[in-house]
Amino acid sequence: EKGTRLQREDFTQREEEMFPKLFEDSGMRASDDQSIIILHAQGFGGTTIVNHNICFRAPEFVLREWSELGIDEISPKAMAPYYEQVEQELAVSLIKAEEVSRNDRLFHKGAERLGLNPQRFLHNRKECIGCGFCYCGCSYERKQEMAVTYLPKAEALGVEILADTEAKVIQRNRDAVTAVIATKHDRASQRAENIC
Repeated sequence: EKGTRLQREDFTQREEEMFPKLFEDSGMRASDDQSIIILHAQGFGGTTIVNHNICFRAPEFVLREWSELGIDEISPKAMAPYYEQVEQELAVSLIKAEEVSRNDRLFHKGAERLGLNPQRFLHNRKECIGCGFCYCGCSYERKQEMAVTYLPKAEALGVEILADTEAKVIQRNRDAVTAVIATKHDRASQRAENIC
């Protein structure tokens, strides 16, 4: 994981403290012409630390098109049990009506008046308190992000996860990975060392 492994108490909900810790270039990464800011996460758990935990399946028409290209393993029927398993493991549920902000309720009402069929999103937060700081990391461990779900499960199975480490080269022998050359960053000293 390229980012630092933070604990619940590290998420201060202060943008000036969290953006340098959770985003590349402190949240100021931009396109080459500087016209678009790209919020690119770098935390332990990736973008799941800073996103708003909205969950949706790939649209069926996309999976059907890929299936028509000869990729049968990702047809809607083939993918359904995998989606169901992940949704169960991440506690994916419909956002409750009382969790919808006033702005979003007005947006929903406007969409209905236009004859559209707006729906509430599915999300993977448990008992969200609605503090509004999802993009700064969850101080309450309500987000079912990778740092509190899959990464600890992987570690319990013996996987070693290296924080502050960026893979640079993945060496292969046919279908097998034979080595990974990476750079480990020491955030305190600003030093980096190559590891293999």
